[in-house]
Amino acid sequence: MKRTTLWFAMFALLAFSASAFAQVGRIEGDILKRGTTEGIPAADVVIERTDIKGSYPVKTDKKGHFLHAGVPYVGTYTIMVSAPGFAPAFLGGVRPAQGEGLKIEMDAGDGSKLTLEMIKRGGGGAAPAPGAKQPTAAEIKKQQEEYEKAKAANEKNKVDFENMKKFFESGIAKQNAKDYPGAIADFNEAVKFDPDQKAIWANLGLALFNQGVTNYNDSIKGDAAKKDVAKQNFTDAIGAAEKALALV
Repeated sequence: MKRTTLWFAMFALLAFSASAFAQVGRIEGDILKRGTTEGIPAADVVIERTDIKGSYPVKTDKKGHFLHAGVPYVGTYTIMVSAPGFAPAFLGGVRPAQGEGLKIEMDAGDGSKLTLEMIKRGGGGAAPAPGAKQPTAAEIKKQQEEYEKAKAANEKNKVDFENMKKFFESGIAKQNAKDYPGAIADFNEAVKFDPDQKAIWANLGLALFNQGVTNYNDSIKGDAAKKDVAKQNFTDAIGAAEKALALV
């Protein structure tokens, strides 16, 4: 194992582990007229966090594109869109890691706005503009099914987040107490619930590195078998660092 590779990996781990959950992500996409590639400019886009309270409003540009680069990375969001002359639209179950390239289509309507409570009641309740096409029973049913699907995904995301947070915080506590095997076990559990969190991979790598140092020191003291274990710890630490880097 090259020393430069190990030190580079540890530098990355130290840089990322310090950030923990103080990370921000981006959510962006395009607001389009239904069935076209024509963007809707100056549309109001409200990115509403659904696991805890949080609201992040933006507007679309001249091409109908929107971007918010400062939403908390750990979270689940519903995007609600309104614009003059259009019926409101929404998209649920959005996460920043999955938030690039979203497309939301809008139908002609009265320009009304949605709230989360209206969505929970079944899709908005906004009256269509005079002359606008009334939604069919099948379309209403489809909207409700899409909402229920997004709601179920959101509930799962909330449970996964709580489990991830529990194991992550437990791992941090054990790492601070120098219980590196316990920390490694907890971080490995945390990453099962959210493999896109670079802070978990970074702290897992640090715990593996510290356990490697412990095993290497034991090998010097006479426990020769610990030397191979230490090598594996260091190799795994580099692997975790590479995964953290890949998520930047």
